[in-house]
Amino acid sequence: MPRRFKGVLFKIGRASWRAPVGSRNHRVVLNREVVQQSISQLVGLPVWDCDPISKGHQCSRKIGKIEKAFIDGIKVCIEGYMIEDSIFNMQASASSGNLGLSFDTINAHVKSINSLVYEIIKVEFIGVTVLPQNRGAFGTDTSFHVIGEG
Repeated sequence: MPRRFKGVLFKIGRASWRAPVGSRNHRVVLNREVVQQSISQLVGLPVWDCDPISKGHQCSRKIGKIEKAFIDGIKVCIEGYMIEDSIFNMQASASSGNLGLSFDTINAHVKSINSLVYEIIKVEFIGVTVLPQNRGAFGTDTSFHVIGEG
């Protein structure tokens, strides 16, 4: 049986700590309504390992797949399974600090491009990347843990 993982992708209504790639140097926030409309898109998406050498979070290889996405209070949570041969690479990346998550999107729409913090009003998720918390836009508001056998 493959090993399983769980994680917190971000917190609803809480702005990112720093600007994500592609946000034109603006922090971002997602409200509950947008999350409820888009959370089902996460199921079936790939989970990527962050290239430990890059400064951003370029995906180096697929390490898992999301099987479940849900809201727990203000946390947007995911669960899934790991691709067995990816464990060594993912643990090597963990040496950079605690692991977190970052989401990858296309077709993200914002309420106003004049806002200091972009409020995302529509989003299409295309994947999730595991990376050290200190490199992700949502910092320690995210987490990633391998939880054992499925």
